[in-house]
Amino acid sequence: MADEEHDTIDKTETAAVKPRRTALSTPLLGIVLGIVGTVLMAYGFVNGISAALDGTDGNSGLFIGLFIGGGVLAAIAILIGLVGLVRGGHRILSFLSLVIGLVPAVVILLIRLANA
Repeated sequence: MADEEHDTIDKTETAAVKPRRTALSTPLLGIVLGIVGTVLMAYGFVNGISAALDGTDGNSGLFIGLFIGGGVLAAIAILIGLVGLVRGGHRILSFLSLVIGLVPAVVILLIRLANA
């Protein structure tokens, strides 16, 4: 007789690999970071110019730090948006995170072109 083990059909199959989905909070975090980064960059830029031209405060380093910190937050928002678009989860929110993160770069480019 045949072995009992080999007569049965193996019903354990590998499950289909599902694409990785990002959590809803990930692109929302990117949007919030993009907004906060844009506000920090605008605040640091305007008040840093004022403090540098005034000459009495001497705390323009604080505004430079705020500007750079806002740029880092905007760059993280861009990165979160790109990763969300590549992974394919919540494409609209990831695209918004990307666009909001790019706003400071576009504004800086427009300022540069206006002063050329």
